[in-house]
Amino acid sequence: MRPRAGSLVPLETVFVKGVTRGATAHRRRGLLTDLTGGHVHAIVYVRRFGATTAATLAATAVAVFSAAVATGAAANALTLLRGADP
Repeated sequence: MRPRAGSLVPLETVFVKGVTRGATAHRRRGLLTDLTGGHVHAIVYVRRFGATTAATLAATAVAVFSAAVATGAAANALTLLRGADP
């Protein structure tokens, strides 16, 4: 469901490990979308620091993203860091 024009979209940040260091910020967003099968517009912002990648998502996409990282094909490449707050 799309929010109404002008309304705020709630966001949540999840932390993952395993995103390649050499990828640009724009490429990291696409990489996460490809690996998780999510919608590119659900991933709002991606930032890498050290071995950790912070992905800010629309709150409605967090459950699907987390499930894909934990059990889907992405589980071979990514590790979800539950409860991380770097």
